[in-house]
Amino acid sequence: IEAVPESWSVAYASDPTEWERKFDECWDDAEKILDKKECSPEHDITYNEMTQLIAQLTRMCQLLMMEVNAQPEPAIGPILDRYFTQQIVERVLDWAIQVPDFLKPTCQLALIRIYELIISESHTQNHCLLVHKPILNPLLRLFEWCQRADGLRPHKLGHPSATEKHFVVLLNQICTKLAEDRTLLHFFFSCTDGADQFIVFSLLIPFLYEQVSIDLNIVAPSHMPCFIFRTM
Repeated sequence: IEAVPESWSVAYASDPTEWERKFDECWDDAEKILDKKECSPEHDITYNEMTQLIAQLTRMCQLLMMEVNAQPEPAIGPILDRYFTQQIVERVLDWAIQVPDFLKPTCQLALIRIYELIISESHTQNHCLLVHKPILNPLLRLFEWCQRADGLRPHKLGHPSATEKHFVVLLNQICTKLAEDRTLLHFFFSCTDGADQFIVFSLLIPFLYEQVSIDLNIVAPSHMPCFIFRTM
């Protein structure tokens, strides 16, 4: 994932208004790509459009993390507010689900890595962005989309795909965050057939028995088993 600013400087790093300006510039470019499909459903999304949109979304998320990490206390800053008012990630996911089949694995991988960025770059323990619906809901939808797709097939023969590897890394990152902050737990429970289900653990279980070379320390982090049992 590339760095945010084309012209990094100390002044840029300490100027939130410049972050907002750059964010709006990126969102303007991204929205034009989204609008093309939204206004013309028959439009076939191209590889170039996908890479351009992912690049803009990556920059936007990096700028979001700069804003969040710069705040002394949890708050919804101007950039995070745009994720609420513009429904940015929801719109991107709506768009991504419609990419041609041959682009779906690449698109899924890119979105997974963006969420890796959001979690790994969060340096404030008291403000995890996963508590916000405009960030959390698209993540849960991404999980569902990946489960339905051919890109994630636990127990298949051969080496795991890049999508599978990063999917597991992301789940591990989320487990680590949940272990650090138990208040996040209820965001990852769903009620299925009248029973509570811990979504992250349910997604990880198939990979626990994977016979190929997914790192077992990633699939089953040492803190996860006791963490899971304490929540039941």
